[in-house]
Amino acid sequence: MSKLIEVIEKIKPSVVAIGFTFAPNGRMQPEDIAGSGFIISETGYVCTCGHVVSGKQGQLRVSIRKEEQYPHAASEVVLLDKERDIAIIKLPPPPPDMKVKFNPVEIGDSNETKEGKEIIFCGFPFGGGVGGGFTPSSTRGIISALRPKQIGDSIMYHFQLDAMVLEGNSGSPVVDVETGKVIGIINTRFDPMLAGPQVIIGGRRLTSPTNIGFAIPINLVKPLIDVVTKKEK
Repeated sequence: MSKLIEVIEKIKPSVVAIGFTFAPNGRMQPEDIAGSGFIISETGYVCTCGHVVSGKQGQLRVSIRKEEQYPHAASEVVLLDKERDIAIIKLPPPPPDMKVKFNPVEIGDSNETKEGKEIIFCGFPFGGGVGGGFTPSSTRGIISALRPKQIGDSIMYHFQLDAMVLEGNSGSPVVDVETGKVIGIINTRFDPMLAGPQVIIGGRRLTSPTNIGFAIPINLVKPLIDVVTKKEK
């Protein structure tokens, strides 16, 4: 088995769909998905992008993979950092009759990441509308550049990727193929023609995507992850 296949099989059980519903006990449909996320603790904390959960209406839900079934759990945002574009969500404990295991990712060290590093990211482009259902899909690429970004009074470096980032991929974990560890979070893409030609796939608008995406290095997020997970220890 190739290393790439091993890494994809390892990360998929940790990837979740994040969306909003209006029915009190409603299940998410693919069109309800606002973005992606990944599990960071065995007690049900999930990391995603701040813009995935900000300014939305309805009941926040997280869909977790359990073999081929996905419980659609009503959840809550416990930490939101708009400056870093990061949110952490808490899943409720699963019902006693539902044997759901939370599979946290392994967190890597993004400070060691160099240009040319081979990566994959895994999430729900177009809310799972491509091909339908709640199956996360993986995209392969490299770190093509380190780009400076102003955050408060500091300059932080974000990863530029040579892989196509689509709507719904926000919050997807970026994984180092060599180590299998998460080194970043997909948060935006380059679209030179936001008001240009439109194609609809799975009910979602596709404008003019390019093979230029961006990700937040995981080291910018580690302090926030530590804040919520250390409370349990």
